[in-house]
Amino acid sequence: MSLKNKNYPCVLCGIYKKNMQELIGKEVEVLTADIVYRGILVEIGETEIYLQAEDGWIVVPVEGVMDVRAAG
Repeated sequence: MSLKNKNYPCVLCGIYKKNMQELIGKEVEVLTADIVYRGILVEIGETEIYLQAEDGWIVVPVEGVMDVRAAG
């Protein structure tokens, strides 16, 4: 499942937030313009996405997210 940010100002808008709820507890990739973050999706906040990675927590600001997808 990929949640591309093409028609909305953020991936948390509209149907995307509902689809992201299905990814909670699963390993995901969060793509920004600069880097791909990989970890277990723990929480989706209004302004941040929280991932649990091997090395600790990753907090990604929503405004920079281009895509969220199941890792694989």
